[in-house]
Amino acid sequence: FITPNLRYIKETFKNSEISFGCGPRFRTGMMYHPYIDKLISLPIDLDIINNSDYYLMFEGIIENNEEAKRVNAYDLFEKAFGFHGKISKDKKIPVLGTNKEYSDKYEKIISNFRESRKNNNPMIGIALRASHIIRSIPPQILHGIISLLVNNGIPVNLLGGIDDIEVVHRMPNMNHPLIFHGYKYSKDFRDTIAMINLTDGIISPDTSTIHMAAAFNKPIVGLYGPFPSKLRTSYYKNCSCFDIKIACGPCFLHGVETCDYSSENKEPACMHIHQPNHVVNEMMKLVEASISKKRISESLKVI
Repeated sequence: FITPNLRYIKETFKNSEISFGCGPRFRTGMMYHPYIDKLISLPIDLDIINNSDYYLMFEGIIENNEEAKRVNAYDLFEKAFGFHGKISKDKKIPVLGTNKEYSDKYEKIISNFRESRKNNNPMIGIALRASHIIRSIPPQILHGIISLLVNNGIPVNLLGGIDDIEVVHRMPNMNHPLIFHGYKYSKDFRDTIAMINLTDGIISPDTSTIHMAAAFNKPIVGLYGPFPSKLRTSYYKNCSCFDIKIACGPCFLHGVETCDYSSENKEPACMHIHQPNHVVNEMMKLVEASISKKRISESLKVI
């Protein structure tokens, strides 16, 4: 949500310099960003602040902010920067940097996986969970989505971190030959970004995977519950989201709270309503349209 504003600064103020501070978890995701001059750690040294012309912080823009229940996240951050109305809608998408070493590494690994299966069908990336269970896809729904894909010859890449193996353990038959366990390789965001860029489509709950995929204009199907998807993804061109109409929602619970109607596993009631067949059908429709556009584009280049 911050990154379109970094692009705007660099495009508008050519000689500007941007120092970007974030916590250790997110640092690796911003290492190769094209609009960051210096990546710094938190807490930010006072000398850096004193030597800067502007200092912006974004704590609480979404959490505990009533405006965040009505206004898209990109508009909230644009307003915080003081750029309200200056960034065009087509540029309200994430900007990420990529690293050739990581891209080459996963291109080889995934190519070997696909060649060994003799499968050239589109590969779909699936985010195993969000940062909190209240926004995560319940394992039984996740399993239904994965099964529909692989049983129809569509390879999937399970995205996440090594700790997400506990989600995999809650689903049967995860040794299918068309399942690539990408989370086992992923030590930080550099791995995940590289793998997302090599997928043909992404299925994800309300988490960073959706936004990383949008940076590469991947077809996206988002599964939402506590938050309406329009508050996050309305500017994404190649994205279709499922929102759940339920009496208790949208509740806007963000992470620390517990759903009053949750299961024994603390999974919220709304996320159990998602239908795997609807999700898969929508994903394949988006992927097919994306591939058709690519073919048309390539034929135009040839002409």
